[in-house]
Amino acid sequence: MTASMPIYPVWVSRLVFPFRYGKLLAGMLIFIGMWVFLALGNRDGEIGFFAELFFAAMFAYLVPIFSLIIERSVATFDAIEGTLDASREECAQWRRDLTHRSRRWYMAISTFALIMGLANIIMAHPQQGRGLVVDIFSGNGEYMTYLVTLLLWLTMTTAIGALIGNAQLFGRLGSRMRIDLLHCPARLAVAQVAIMSTLSVIGAQVLFVFLIFDARVGWLDILPGFLTTLLPVLILFLLPVWPLHQRLQHAKRAELDLINHRLESVRPQRVTLLDDAENLGAVTRLLQYRREIQQAPEWPFDMPALTRLGVYLILPPLTWIAAALIENLVDKLL
Repeated sequence: MTASMPIYPVWVSRLVFPFRYGKLLAGMLIFIGMWVFLALGNRDGEIGFFAELFFAAMFAYLVPIFSLIIERSVATFDAIEGTLDASREECAQWRRDLTHRSRRWYMAISTFALIMGLANIIMAHPQQGRGLVVDIFSGNGEYMTYLVTLLLWLTMTTAIGALIGNAQLFGRLGSRMRIDLLHCPARLAVAQVAIMSTLSVIGAQVLFVFLIFDARVGWLDILPGFLTTLLPVLILFLLPVWPLHQRLQHAKRAELDLINHRLESVRPQRVTLLDDAENLGAVTRLLQYRREIQQAPEWPFDMPALTRLGVYLILPPLTWIAAALIENLVDKLL
């Protein structure tokens, strides 16, 4: 984003309160408000209980979690700013880009969300495709679902699109960070942002299980939204850390080559070094240093973070399998 282009705060993050527990309170109020809104528009009972629960839970989840990730992303940027080879003006612009987007971006993301939302509705209910835009604002409960579906697509696409933009920004920052193979907490901070963003989308995927329990919801209602979130999981995980991984890999290889070259220069051409105390000490230190460099990670992750990510990755398929088993069991009992 250029400095001259007018930019605006991402609206999803503006829906929370700016005080302690403001995100939790906002999530509760959004859940209650969406539940009441759907209940008032569903007097004929055309929207199932679990569908109402899904929509209310998704909105109540997306808004606070997105705000939290944006907040953590800004804190991470502040933590790594000292390791960046950049001017103060560049850093100020990058920090602002984490929380703001241009008018052009808003138009593009909103258009994409509207197209995907309408495609989702028409694909799931092809018989309603004709006259859908006119009927969508009627008081019928079925069309209330369509309206909320479009709003959810807009919210979800805006949030995920902003997170992908931030992931791309952190990827660029990774190519400007000063590399220390033995100690670099800054790279772990970038990895934490990548994992948190990935987990946020996985959490949204888990909530799709509510739709499975709703007998009125078909797979064509569920799959478009769920499948659309699969690619962002991979992007949000790799995009921030891939340039940093490549730099760590290159720096590690270069340092090992330098150590091996130094070993060749200080090591005499004989079998033993026991009679050469000076060279023995130098070779020992070089061998210890080489061992440390060989053990240096090429990815900016620690094991606890990767373990937590692995556990969360199996949650969506497990919840879907459990939901399908429960549904079959209920059908047999009834």
